[in-house]
Parts: sequence; C-alpha cells; structure tokens
Amino acid sequence: MLSTRMMPLIAVLFAVVVTGCGETEPRVSNGPLVNPEKLTASSAEEAVDIVLGTSNYRPSAAAQAAEAPAHTPFATKKGALVTQVGEIVVLEGSQATVSNLGNNEFGLVMNQQVRNPMEVTKEFLQTYPDEFDAVTVFTTFPDQGSAGSVAWYMGIRSSVKGIGANPVDIGQWWGSKPNGKLAGFINMQYVGKYGQGMGNPQHPIHPVMAQEFAHRWGSFMYYVDGDGKVSDKMLGRDASHWASTLQSNGSVMDGSEWVQSSENKFWLKAKNYRFSELDQYTMGLRSKEEVPDFFRIDNATYQGQGINPAWPLPNGITVTGVREDITMDQVIAAHGPRVPDYLQAPKDFRVAIVLVTRPGEDPKNLGNQIARLDEFRNTFEQVANTMSDGRMRVCTQVTAPCDSAGVSLENVVVSEEQGNGDGIIDPGEIVAVNFSVKSTGFGDAPDVVVNLEQPELEGLNIIVPQVSVGDIPEGESVVAPEPLLMKIPPTIECGAIAILPLKLTTDGRTFPDEAQFTIGVDSLIVDGMDKPDKWTMDPYGTDTVKAGGWEIADPKGVDALYIGVDLVTQPGQDHSPDGINALVTGPDAGQIGDHDVDDGTTTALSPEYDLTGAIDPMLTWYSWHFAYDFNSPEGVIPVENDALVVEATSDGGKTWVIIDSDTSNTQQWERKQVRLADVLEVSNTLQLRITMSDDNVQSLNEAMVDDIMVWDESKVCRGEEDTPEEPETPEEPETTPEETDPETDGDTGGVSTPPGATSLTAGEEKSGCQAGDGSAPGAPVLMLLALSLLLVLRRRTEHTIS
Repeated sequence: MLSTRMMPLIAVLFAVVVTGCGETEPRVSNGPLVNPEKLTASSAEEAVDIVLGTSNYRPSAAAQAAEAPAHTPFATKKGALVTQVGEIVVLEGSQATVSNLGNNEFGLVMNQQVRNPMEVTKEFLQTYPDEFDAVTVFTTFPDQGSAGSVAWYMGIRSSVKGIGANPVDIGQWWGSKPNGKLAGFINMQYVGKYGQGMGNPQHPIHPVMAQEFAHRWGSFMYYVDGDGKVSDKMLGRDASHWASTLQSNGSVMDGSEWVQSSENKFWLKAKNYRFSELDQYTMGLRSKEEVPDFFRIDNATYQGQGINPAWPLPNGITVTGVREDITMDQVIAAHGPRVPDYLQAPKDFRVAIVLVTRPGEDPKNLGNQIARLDEFRNTFEQVANTMSDGRMRVCTQVTAPCDSAGVSLENVVVSEEQGNGDGIIDPGEIVAVNFSVKSTGFGDAPDVVVNLEQPELEGLNIIVPQVSVGDIPEGESVVAPEPLLMKIPPTIECGAIAILPLKLTTDGRTFPDEAQFTIGVDSLIVDGMDKPDKWTMDPYGTDTVKAGGWEIADPKGVDALYIGVDLVTQPGQDHSPDGINALVTGPDAGQIGDHDVDDGTTTALSPEYDLTGAIDPMLTWYSWHFAYDFNSPEGVIPVENDALVVEATSDGGKTWVIIDSDTSNTQQWERKQVRLADVLEVSNTLQLRITMSDDNVQSLNEAMVDDIMVWDESKVCRGEEDTPEEPETPEEPETTPEETDPETDGDTGGVSTPPGATSLTAGEEKSGCQAGDGSAPGAPVLMLLALSLLLVLRRRTEHTIS
C-alpha cells in the first residue's frame, strides 16, 4: 500500500456551455465546482481523526488493539535518543515511538491511544530545526503496525488549493511550530526489505519514495466530462492514485504510459517511473499550458474481463476500450486553478532521513543499514530531479546549509571504437562510452569527474578510466569532452554482458551509476518478462504449492538481517537494469518465509519463441536460487534438495529436455548459457518450462528468472572473421559517433521503458514523446524498440544505456 488522503464528501454543482457545433464544453470561468474544506484540529484527538481519515495508513489488527503502555515517556530529554551518522539521523526506539505488538513484533502505530508517528517527529524536532518538508522514517525491523503496506504518507500541513486535496494544518500536534515547515510524515518501513543496490538509480525504492513524497499534492483530481458532469474517473486506488486506465504518462502515482495501437487497442508500455506532467502541475512545477492533453480508457477489458481502474496492471499487456480525451481546462473546471500557481510555488525541498531502531537495540550495530540509506538518499536527490524533468530539487542533508551540488549521467552511448566496423562489440575490440552529465543539485557542480571502476568482467582492459567534465552550471548539462575507453579481451565468452560501474564526483560527493553492453551478439530474441500475458502459470493445472507460486511481477526485497542473518532471500529488483518484472516465486515483501514456495511444485510455461533464420542459436538467462534451512542444529545452512529446473522443447511440447538444474544458493544472479544444438534438435520454435519445488525436507525456498535471450554469435565469435589485433596505441576517439537506426525485425520480448530512463537522444524522453503530445504516431514504438536493445547488441553502431 502506498498512501495518502481520501477525497471528502463533496456537494457538486455543474453546468455546460453549448457550442455552435452542438458539442459540449466544460465551464471554466465561473469558479471551481469541487472545493475541499481546510482541516484543522483543536486537540490531539481531532488531529488523529484527521490523519486516520485522510491517509491510506491501514493499521494491522495488532495495531488497532494497541494501547499506550503505562508510564510512557512522551517527553524525553532533548536529544536523549537521537544520534547522527553522516547525514542519517538514528532515533532509538522507545515506548513512545515504537509499539511492542507481542510475539517479538514491533510497529509504528497511530490510534487514539498510541501516536508513534507524532512522537517520532516530536523527538526529531527537539534536536533539529523545523526546516524540513518531510520526515522520512525507515525501521531496523519489519514494521507490523500496518496491514499489507509497502510505505505510507501522512499529511501534516498544506495550503495549496485547486488540486483536489484538503488544505490541512495540524502541525502543532506533530511538534511543529505555527510558522514551521513540516508538511508530511513518510514511513518507508523496514530498510532491509529493499535489498541491496539502493544507490542504483533504477532500484525500485526510488519510485516508492517518489510516490510517498508526491502524496503531499496528489492524486485527487476530478474533471468535468463532455456531458458537463464532474467525474472521478481519473482516480484509481483509494481515490488517491491515478487510475491504471488513465494515460498519466508513467506517473509514480500508480500511473500508466499507454500507447494506442489501433482504434480500440492500447498497449501498456511502462508505469510508475516519473513525475508526469499532470503530477508536476499538482506539485507546482509546471503551468497548465505545459501539460499535454491526455486520455482515459473507458470500459477497458483484458482477455474479455473488465478492468477495475484501481487494479495494478502488469507492463506489456494490451487492453481493449474506448478512448476519452481530457484537457487541463476540464480539470480546472472542476477545481479552479492551482493556488499558488507554479510561478510562486516552491521548487526546492528538504527531507530528513531517520532510521528508527527496535526498542533496546544497540544503535552502534547499524553500519550496514546506515550505509544503504546513505547510498539511497544521495541517489534519490538526482532521481527526483530526473523524474521531474529537472524542475525540482530535493535535499536530504540534515546539516545546514543544505546547498550541495549533485550530478547525474545522461545520454550514455556505448559504441565500437576500433574493430571490424560492423557495429557489433566483439572480443578484441576497443569500446567507447560517450555521455553527458547534468547538474541536479543546489548551485553549480564544480570539478565534475566521471570514473570507470574495474568491472567484474575478467580481463577487460581500461584504457581511459577517468574523464574530467569540469564545472557544470546549476540545472544545465555538459557533454563529456572525451569518452571512457576500454579493450574487450579476445578470449571473452561471446554473449557475456559487461556491466560498467561508474562514479560521478563533485563537491566532495559521489553518485553511483552504471552502463552495460553485450559482447558478440547478433540476431536475437529478448524476453525481459515485461509481457506477462505471453506466459502461462500452472499450465497443466497440476501445481501443488500452498503459497509462493510463480508470478511475473515487480519483486520486493526480502532479507534476514532483522534476525541477525546476512542473507537476501529475494532481491528487491529484477535483473534488468532497465526493466521492472521478473518471473518470481511470491513477489511480495514481508518477513522471510511469508511468501516463499511452500509444500509442493510451481510451474511456468514460456511463450513459443520463433527461431526462424537462426544459424546456431544460443540460449542464455539469469536465475536466482535460494534454499536454506533456518532450523538446522548446525545453524542456517544451504540445502540442495529444492532445485530450480529449466526444461526446453523444440517440437511443441511433445518431448521435454532438462537443460539446467540450479541449486546455486550464491546470493546473486547466476548467468546460464546453453548451445541449443547440444541439448535438443533445433527447429523454428523453442519453448521453456520452469519449475521450482519445496519437498518434505524443511527449508525456505525462493527463485527468480529474468532476461531470457536467444541469439546467434557474431561473425567474429563464429570464427568467420578474425579477432581484431590489438593496436599499439588507441586512436583518438570521436566524441559524437554517428547514430544509425536500429533494425526492427525479430521478437524483442517487450522490454519496456525503464523507471527513470534516459532518452535515446538528448531531450527526447523529457519532452514526453507519447500519444497526445504532438509527436509522430510511431515515436513511442520506435523508442520502445530502441530501449529494448539496451540489454543486447543487434547490428547497430551504438547503444544507449540507462
């Protein structure tokens, strides 16, 4: 559950103006039709009622029954429980700030007897000035105070009108002074559930945080429809997120980016990866004139079933429905204009990151979690800037002044620099990484340097490991004066993916990023699990698992750190740096064992892959296997009895061959590769069957599969061309390689636009190249095809990497 307020009951008046053509237009000039009242409280009890009535916080059963303990120390000595490590505030949990829910479970609870969130901000504001827009809390323990949620937001103070949300001012009950700044409280819950890599801009924690932050303003908007009636059909889950059937251009507020493929067919390209133009209007970052017209899909159906607009929809599906166009004039007819408008609205925001411990936990043993949060906060600053098209800046420092510079990579292009000239990056060739850097922080970014650290790819020789970009003015982008250069080892395995860890530094701060490319690949199919309707779960109706069956979904991270075991049972993201979904057993977060494979077998059947024209096809994929016994007398130990099994057929399922049985337990994605001719008789089709089991031996099991590829080796890898000889001195690289169009034949498997993806050419993604923005009708499709080549190389001179 991502949160916040519900729309109040509103008495609505409406009118229409009939045009000379007999059509109807919404009334715009006579004031708003929907005008929520301002919410204030004269007591703490009233303030709690407002919070419970306007947020999507849903207390668990234990939280509903929680009572204030005797002798609760509601006014601790100033600073007694607060320490600071770097820019992370550590708050020792107490009876006031964390509730003991029994059975060794704890949570942040809000009811009339227990007000943990209020006490957290009171404790924080005893030490820090009231200069923060939001206090964002993570916990060192699984938070059992709310039911089925990932994160939630509680509104404290807002005076904005014209966006459908209630103006509210209950700051005094949260420890904020009458003239204070505190506007909201965000609970991101247990830090461990997000897994590793929180400093990666593509990590799923960033859209989660972005949604909670944006709940200060949205999503609550109505519109006046063509009949002159006020409609709430733009809204979906809890009436506080956009409907999944709304073209909200990939909004983090449960938003979808739809591509209309025919008169009544719509393809879901991506979702939840940016602050859309509509979001930016509500946030005060964009004028109404800068919001392109959009649409909703009325009477939407998928495979003959009606779609509830509150449903989350998987990427890659195609739905049928009727398009209803909507303009900002229709929205403003319902609410009136935003006040203050975007010229007066703030664009810079400050957020405190607070780690709340379990009561009695030693705060000195939190180094791993603090390091994760520090990576997260640094990266979220640049992600927020990118998601808002550079219109917003977020500072997560708690030390003043809050004016640090920040930078992010843009327009990264990996290309063949010296080789045989066929545009494929082959063993033995020299590769160039060209890019630009944008200043995303506060003030100019001085002395920007980009470093290429040593990749895990063995033998890769870095020729130019560092590029100095110089000073970058605030908000501007600068093209790097030269590329990073590296030599691919001649002995490298063809089909290998080179992941390049990059670090940007400026003003004493470091910002991680990465690029990647595939070596020696030609003629391919890619299945990034972003077309889930092509797969079949339990295809024969014979699965026996009680829980943890296969799904194609966005995995939520689960680890065992909260019980003192440094094991990740399920990572918090798929394998693709530019993807979202994976084939996963029980994708939801929670404690270990909540959603693992239980007591039986689960089966998934792939679509049939067309191998027509393949020369000597190779099959690769990535798998995650976890099977541990947590109750062994020897401690927590891996077991090999529950394997992740992959089978293949080339005769339409008449015969199946086991091509892999994974019992790795390595705590990382494992790359698998098979030459198809070595395991079966190659035909024009290939289909895979994937099975995960939990037998009678006690163990905790999870599995994931992602990035299935079928490909031919390049001519160099097939031995039809010699490996390029190593030059004595590399030639001077060109900084702007000539771009060529990608080929569009072949099955790309529906790899979708990534969260926070950079565009193929400067400004393309940020201009909103989507249906209804005035771009050419084919632009979204071409962009999808180009982005699907991020994972692999297919006969082109250069590659764009997020």
